[in-house]
Amino acid sequence: MSVQQDVHLTPEIARTNSPFTNPPRVKCPLLVAAGSAEPKGWQQMSQDYFGFCKEHGMSAQYLIEPDANHYTMTERLLDDQRPLTRAMIKLLGL
Repeated sequence: MSVQQDVHLTPEIARTNSPFTNPPRVKCPLLVAAGSAEPKGWQQMSQDYFGFCKEHGMSAQYLIEPDANHYTMTERLLDDQRPLTRAMIKLLGL
């Protein structure tokens, strides 16, 4: 299933709000994460954005959070043993 089937954006709205037509302006470390339970289209969009940021000179890493989706990823951030939480702590230098 594609992301478009889920969000129903018009081509104009999608183009205006796409991070792919608005390259990152600030060159800071970036963590792009997707849940392994996300639909493949959503995971691919995250992978594509990661690649796009790398091509634009960003220091970026990509992470798949096991057994998580768009909602459960944030619910698990209090668990310092989860891969996403550990990566965020490391990125922040804590």
